[in-house]
Amino acid sequence: MPALRRDPRTGQTSDRRTSTNFLASHNRRHPLRSLSTTFAEFPAPISRLRRYSRRLLPLAPSGRGRLLRAVARPARAVRHIATLVARAAAERFGGYVPPFKVFGPPAPAVTAFAARYGIPADRLIPTHSLDYDGLFRSDVAMPAIAPSCVFVDDGLAGHPDFDAPGRTAAEPAKYFESLRRAFDRIEEATGYPVVIASHPRSDSLRSEFVGGREVIRGRTADAVAASVLVLGHASTALGFAALARKPIILLGGRHVADAGLTSAVNGMGAALGVPVIDPDDADTLGTLSPDLTQVPIGAYARYVAEHVRPSNAPQMSLWDVIARHAVDDLRQRGENR
Repeated sequence: MPALRRDPRTGQTSDRRTSTNFLASHNRRHPLRSLSTTFAEFPAPISRLRRYSRRLLPLAPSGRGRLLRAVARPARAVRHIATLVARAAAERFGGYVPPFKVFGPPAPAVTAFAARYGIPADRLIPTHSLDYDGLFRSDVAMPAIAPSCVFVDDGLAGHPDFDAPGRTAAEPAKYFESLRRAFDRIEEATGYPVVIASHPRSDSLRSEFVGGREVIRGRTADAVAASVLVLGHASTALGFAALARKPIILLGGRHVADAGLTSAVNGMGAALGVPVIDPDDADTLGTLSPDLTQVPIGAYARYVAEHVRPSNAPQMSLWDVIARHAVDDLRQRGENR
């Protein structure tokens, strides 16, 4: 199997959330550490740019923020514009063309998509999820991670998807303040530190924004495997927690609502059979006492079968499955000519 690329400077794998240490178990305890609560919302130059932009740009705050992000990251802005142009061209000159085959777990969203576009059942090819695929393709041994409570980042305050028209991200300063408050309570209740598994496409959640807590990049699966509790919103990487049968608590509330993800978080909670809490509700947070010994095994098994690793999926890399089907389809098309 091809291996994930490894960064020679950091020793970390690529931005996929997986590596071979995923199924390792760790029994060492980690003492509660004393953490700083200092917070700097943005580097000074960015802060000054935002302050001046309020005077120079007569736009709504959301529009001004989107323009500033485009100026700061021109390559991302160009890619986004190219996507919009391609979408407009498809709608103008023939509309959306559905795929010939669909590869992935048999999630309800997949079957609904197939029904909408008339894709027959024999062209829905069962495979494991893209997140899980890295377990087949990584042969890089990495250092063990100490037991902790892991927050799986969704990029609510900086994911590039929120640069699209009509999308809004959570307000960074208030969102990070809410996370720090929740993490403080989780650490107090469990005796374990909270670490952050960073989103592979967003670097907006930095250590200084969440009280100096450790941010792990490129090793979400390993961090979840070593955890005693998993926190998150609605990331597909929560499937690793279901696989490893780790307790899960999802964070909802106004910041999730600002990002338009309330239904996604509630749906994830229902599918996994786990609680959704509002980290800004003082009463809920004050009485929070996570049970680290019980998990909804039945709900986890259903979630894994529908969203992560279906029982009839080939035990090989997702890309190997796609390549084999592509070769077979091309050969058959050539024979039919």
